[in-house]
Amino acid sequence: MSYAVGQVWTFPETPEHPQLIVTIGRIDTAADLGADASNSAVLSVSMTPGEDARKLDWPEVDHTPIAETAFNADGTGELVMDEVSPSEGFAEGYQTWRDAFDAGNAGVFTVAPPEAYAAILQIYADRD
Repeated sequence: MSYAVGQVWTFPETPEHPQLIVTIGRIDTAADLGADASNSAVLSVSMTPGEDARKLDWPEVDHTPIAETAFNADGTGELVMDEVSPSEGFAEGYQTWRDAFDAGNAGVFTVAPPEAYAAILQIYADRD
């Protein structure tokens, strides 16, 4: 599968998370990130719960880095649009992650967006 900035993917609802709308905002190659060129590229995405979930206050995630090899590995994602801009907070979220990544204090999810979303929600819950 060929991924591109501006693609919008949907992932179906499961018992652990709502339907997700995922927009690719940036793609970094492994070399861009200072890693071995044989490693996976990283898709930086924003994730928005489906309309019904937003009404129930499921949060949006402005930026999440996901390994390209994991993005749609299970085949449940569906490409629904092209040439869409990421969420308003994407650029700031990307830069925060990138600064932490370059300093060795952040990583990349190696699971699909739904699992990454569930993990992020768990991190937020553990902080409260």
